[in-house]
Amino acid sequence: MKGTSRPGLRHVLLSFCALTLVGIAPADAASERPCGPSDAREAASFFDAFFARRMRESKITGLVFALVSRGEIRLLKGYGHADVHGTAPVYPETTLFPVGSITKLITATAAMQLVEKGQLDLHRDINDYLGSWQIPATFPEPITLAHLLTHTSGFDDQNIGSYVHTPQEALPLAERVVQRLPWRLRPPGRLAAYSNYNYDLAGYLVERVSGVSFDQYVREHLFLPLDMDATGLGQVQTTTGFWAQGFIQRHSGLQLAPPTFDDTPSSGLVTTGRDMAHLLLAHLQRGRFNGYRILQEPTIQRMQARQFAPHPRLPGVAFGTSEYLRNGQRALAQGGISPGFVSLLFLLPAREVGFFVSYNNCHPLQHLNADLMAAFMDHYYPAVPTSANASDPGDSQRMRGLSLAAESSTRLAGTYRILRHSRVTPEIVATLLVGQKLVQVADGRLLIGEEEWCQQSPLFFTRGRQCAAFEEDEHGTITYLHLPDGTYERIPWYETMLWNVGAGLFCTLIFGVTCLAGMLGELSRLVLRRRQPSRLLGGLRRVVLAMAALNLIFLVGLYQVLQASDLYDFLYGMPLTLQGLLVLPLISAALNLSLLFLLPMAWRKGLGSRRSRVGYAVITAVGFGFLALLYNLNLLGCFS
Repeated sequence: MKGTSRPGLRHVLLSFCALTLVGIAPADAASERPCGPSDAREAASFFDAFFARRMRESKITGLVFALVSRGEIRLLKGYGHADVHGTAPVYPETTLFPVGSITKLITATAAMQLVEKGQLDLHRDINDYLGSWQIPATFPEPITLAHLLTHTSGFDDQNIGSYVHTPQEALPLAERVVQRLPWRLRPPGRLAAYSNYNYDLAGYLVERVSGVSFDQYVREHLFLPLDMDATGLGQVQTTTGFWAQGFIQRHSGLQLAPPTFDDTPSSGLVTTGRDMAHLLLAHLQRGRFNGYRILQEPTIQRMQARQFAPHPRLPGVAFGTSEYLRNGQRALAQGGISPGFVSLLFLLPAREVGFFVSYNNCHPLQHLNADLMAAFMDHYYPAVPTSANASDPGDSQRMRGLSLAAESSTRLAGTYRILRHSRVTPEIVATLLVGQKLVQVADGRLLIGEEEWCQQSPLFFTRGRQCAAFEEDEHGTITYLHLPDGTYERIPWYETMLWNVGAGLFCTLIFGVTCLAGMLGELSRLVLRRRQPSRLLGGLRRVVLAMAALNLIFLVGLYQVLQASDLYDFLYGMPLTLQGLLVLPLISAALNLSLLFLLPMAWRKGLGSRRSRVGYAVITAVGFGFLALLYNLNLLGCFS
């Protein structure tokens, strides 16, 4: 994922995890609604009204939109302005928008061209194409191109330092995939966990096999044939185009997004509304555009077919897109987030309909893409009411009587964490703020968060139009929860938000009281002119006080950094202030280790009162517990 924005880390991270589908269509009778956007005038009226309201509510400066249907561009329009001064309108033919992860469809298409030519094999070990540099054989099963294109490779997801500000800072693709190689966490093909690295590596395979740079390949084999003249990766050279300015929500209000250079196969695409309409037409016309074919029809069908799904009733993934299921229709979608921009590509292959939109505002809580997809489907392809419809009023009453057994209560209840997160960098802290769901069973009812779900069959539940499925291992232990917005893993108590936040607050209290008591003790000795303690006892007190003070400074400083920073500060690399703070726990660890020698000596010699020695022992134990807490959150000795 690359990129999101937010007012503070807590709110930005919501943009990665929040994919709630909100139906906002008017309550017309189904018979009065059009079946598909075939009338250009009606489509313009619908989208004009939708975007006018969303731009007003979400303070969106500008956007570009393209709608295609049955081989024709039905609507191509810019809304609002492309600049901060409001003087440059958005032109769909020339205004350039970075579209983030929509680039993945380009990369998947390029890879499938080489598959079609027999130069790449979807199910062959990718190490066969990589030459001297190889992916570690962590598991017996090799990673294949199909795994990369479906996010089932099993790689860790790491985002810190994934962006740069200028072209001079960017690494060549061959160096990038080597330097940013993540850990392999699980066997390939087992679970889907979204990761930009998958598509960067797929782009590198295209580069290796074709013998030209990825940028040159897609320019010659996709952009030129599709008449996408203004489209490119990174910094597009154009004499007529104008770059839209992106905006992000910071504490002080709406501000210009920081300058960003991205030319990666996972998220580096820069394009216009017109050019994206051409890409939509090619994929909806089974690979054809203006007499040119970018892929054969069977290959396009293979790309758009479901390649992986955690459960038959849940959305799956295709090559370059993910499924979106609503009102009995199957669509394919790919969202994109780039600093200051939110984009969406949407395909309805069976109806030969698709659209593209890009906003120059990246606010994490707006659910712009989800709202648009829901509104579009409910307006043009509304659900057909049936007596068996799971969302009818009688359904909740019928299912309310289906109680869960007591055995299910212990099996299902627990805390589950989104699978897409880094296990080896401080990014894991983000899952304490968002990305965890508490599952409870009370009075025979299943609650995921605060939402009640109805059991349809063992381990399968529904809530209106949405489905949820639990997964068990060979021993019958529940290990995963599959939801429409992704897969969640069941986690032990010591990784839950409640435990970590509670333990952090407890440690803050202990270290704070220790520092206060130490300062008051020193002050009283000075005022009352008490005799100085022995050298050993004085050293013990100073080490305990220094350890507590360092830990307290770290905790307060970490809180301040996370509250004052935006996610973009981390996407361009670890902030220097945080790197400095991460030195403190290492010094604290050294002090803690020294206490293992000082404390036994103090007890053996009976120095100080018994109460004071017990107090030092308790503080030392809390210190080691705090270090374990930091280690579990990758905050101990991890600077990137």
